Amino acid sequence: MDRLVAYSVAALRAGVQERLVKVAEAQAQMFATAVRGILIDFGVQDRPDAPAIVRKHLTLLAGGI
Repeated sequence: MDRLVAYSVAALRAGVQERLVKVAEAQAQMFATAVRGILIDFGVQDRPDAPAIVRKHLTLLAGGI
């Protein structure tokens, strides 16, 4: 019975972890779509420095340098 409980807990955790990954992926896709839309609306999506600027600010947001 203890093993059944342990297996059940492990299976539930695996399902929750998988769902969290899917949620994070969906959020990242929505965020990328929003950034792309902002660049398009400002008319700067074709500027060669746009990706570097976006990367810089996302890195700062994530606590990087």
